[in-house]
Amino acid sequence: MNLEDLSQLRSPMIDLDSLYGERPEIEKDRLYESDKVRMKVGITLLSNWLKDPPLDLPRAGMTAIRPRQALLGDPRNDENLPTAQTHVAFLNFHNKVADWLDAVNARKNRAPATFADVSREVIRHFQWIILKDYLPRFI
Repeated sequence: MNLEDLSQLRSPMIDLDSLYGERPEIEKDRLYESDKVRMKVGITLLSNWLKDPPLDLPRAGMTAIRPRQALLGDPRNDENLPTAQTHVAFLNFHNKVADWLDAVNARKNRAPATFADVSREVIRHFQWIILKDYLPRFI
């Protein structure tokens, strides 16, 4: 058996692989916007009581198996609302970091941020949250 044959193989690193999937080179249009730097974010269906609908996971059209299946690096992140909304928060954070890095680079007359630049920043922030907030609560 090859490692590639395992369907739920996740990275042992704290690198947000459930968010990023196989990276833009492989995922192409499924998870990433056309610039291959920003991530797709979905919009919830409108309802009468919502003035501005909250953001949702990016979703594909209706299928016979799963209606409006979420487009994710790890499909388990759509199993419950708290996990799905945490995923949405990281999608939005990734895109805000991309905007911020683009603004910084523009002020310094540099090229726009690459996916590697943005994901490195987001992963470092995620690791900092685990190290400085999550782990101290349990240790």
